Formats: sequence, C-alpha cells, structure tokens
Amino acid sequence: MTRHALLALVTAALLVSGACSPPDDPAAQATPAATMPTPAPPIVVHVQVPDDAGPEAAAWAEELRTAVREGHGDLRLAASPEDAVVVVRIDSVETGVEVEPEPEGEGETSVMKGALVLGESAREFSLAYRGDVRPQAEALARNLRAYAAEADAPETETVGDADESDEPETEDDTEE
Repeated sequence: MTRHALLALVTAALLVSGACSPPDDPAAQATPAATMPTPAPPIVVHVQVPDDAGPEAAAWAEELRTAVREGHGDLRLAASPEDAVVVVRIDSVETGVEVEPEPEGEGETSVMKGALVLGESAREFSLAYRGDVRPQAEALARNLRAYAAEADAPETETVGDADESDEPETEDDTEE
C-alpha cells in the first residue's frame, strides 16, 4: 500500500469515526424513541344492551364488540360495566324510518339510539345509516375516544344577546 493510499484510508476512517461519535450536546444524544410521546393507553369499554332493546340492538352491540376486539379505536373490552371507563349502551334500532338529512348509502334507513355512559353521566346519541351495521360499528369504535372525551367535557352555556331579565319582552304601541 502506498503512502498516499494509506493516508487516504486513515483520513476516511477519521471522518467516519467523527461522524459516528456522539455529539457534544447531551440533549442531542437522546434517542428519537425517548423524545416521542407515548401513545395513550387503550380505553376500557363495555357494550351494554337493555333486555327490552330487541334483536337488532343485540346484533348492533355484537358488531361493536367485534370492532373493539379487532382493534378499531385502540379500545379494550371490559367484562362488566364496573370495570369499564366508558359504557356504550345500545337502546334501540329502528329500520325504515325517515330522517333529515338522509344518510348516504343504499337500502332502508336505520337509526340506532344509544348512550355513552361515563360514571354517573350519560349522553344520549342517535346514529342514522343505510346498509350494513359493520362499517358503522367500526366507525363508532374508531371515534369512541373522541366521543368519550366530548361527552366527559362539562356542558357549556350558550352566550348570546339574551336579555338578562326574566320578564318577556312586550311592544308598546302607544307613543307619548
């Protein structure tokens, strides 16, 4: 090996070792995994159907349970409502109803009525859809974390141009 080749090899080795050595700044030494936020833990959910809800509601609940088990929405099923952070109650499913606005899709319109229960508070909701239940259950599971956070938020009063008095407004037609 010639002197020039050896010099080039040593120079390359020094450049590579300098590029691979840790930086002087300790903050720059943190691994990207250490600086990334940790994902939120799964929400523990229980899907509940009242006894008088009917077979359509039971089928809807089973589709929602399947969506949770398949990993939609980073959720985990609870064995009982006491173990759950959120309880999704499926109260009823009506098919062949008219709603405004009409949902997209083909087939008869169905409306699933239920509630998100967080502790002692329950927020009722309804979901109008056409077609198969499965995609609707998967969408509900994917969005359940956001819905639960919204349901858990305190209700706010609407601030408007309302008159502060409790007396109704009346018009006086007489002018003085």
